[in-house]
Amino acid sequence: MRILYIADIRGIGGLQNWALGVAEACKKRGHEVSIVFPPGVNDEEVAKAVATEIPVTSWKISSFQSADIVHSFDGRFNFELKRMMPKLPIVHTSSGASAAMFVALGRYLNFGWYLDLVRQRRGLLQEAAGSRYADWVIAASNKVMREISLYYRIPVSKITVIHGGHWKQEINTDKSELRRKLGLPEHQRLILFVGRPDPVKAFNSVLRSFQQLRSQRKDVVLVCAPPQGMDAEGVIGVELPWHQMPELYYACDMLVSASKYEGYSLAIHEAMAYGLPVIIPDTVGIVDLCVNGENAIVLPRWNRFEQRLLEAMTRLLEDESLRHRLGENARRTMQHRTWEWVAQETEKVYARALEKVK
Repeated sequence: MRILYIADIRGIGGLQNWALGVAEACKKRGHEVSIVFPPGVNDEEVAKAVATEIPVTSWKISSFQSADIVHSFDGRFNFELKRMMPKLPIVHTSSGASAAMFVALGRYLNFGWYLDLVRQRRGLLQEAAGSRYADWVIAASNKVMREISLYYRIPVSKITVIHGGHWKQEINTDKSELRRKLGLPEHQRLILFVGRPDPVKAFNSVLRSFQQLRSQRKDVVLVCAPPQGMDAEGVIGVELPWHQMPELYYACDMLVSASKYEGYSLAIHEAMAYGLPVIIPDTVGIVDLCVNGENAIVLPRWNRFEQRLLEAMTRLLEDESLRHRLGENARRTMQHRTWEWVAQETEKVYARALEKVK
């Protein structure tokens, strides 16, 4: 099967990693795959794409004429493709409904922040059209499925939920040696935050809780990947390529998130897959796979969150058996949810989309 993926994979982020993970896994399963950048990306930028051993090209309508199926991670152009080639099967992956995020953030951010977010993100109509003009939609979580059905009126019968994945990687290096390799403190408790500097990720909530924790004990360090562009006592930043992130998960003692909205969260998925205990808000889609107190600590995002986060971090630091149990159960939960598994589930969606356009 010849599959074309529409995805902007400049740099590294959740959506980029998702597109690359599916594409690489489908290639390993014997499909002919290539990645097409959305219009407006020049050839020089295409050359800097991070795809490994997958052809990456700029936008050309002629590229789609020989495709068996198109899988879009940027749905702005699904309408154009469907208009020009109505028999071309299109699958669209939605990792979050912008409308739902705006509704949530509009309540908790001031008006200026709200307008800034609207300007920076894809238009709601464009995202809705990306799902409407696809033959099948993959939702990153049950949360996303409910939201695109509610806000964009996409029939649930047209949506399949497929969670994210990870690449299996065995780390046999001692934790102290890993920390030395990564330039991290060897004898401190390391709390990990993964996320770009963005109001949605709510790093400031994590920072305020951490600073209260740091005032009580000096043996804790907050590790931020990537760096958050600020200086604070006990906070360090690291910039690592995606293939080194498993080493960072193994090197740390826990991962914390404070996201106001997330359709899924590959960072949390990967941390759990590598056995790192996580503290997460109930606003992330990955809660589909989490049981509070069993394989994660799940906190209500809008109910005394920062105080609850402080208490949860303190509890994990003081209870080694709890850290071990949460981490081990998290690893078991995610161990089969690799990109190979995601590719198998995605192939079933391709078959439905192909059948639909016959």
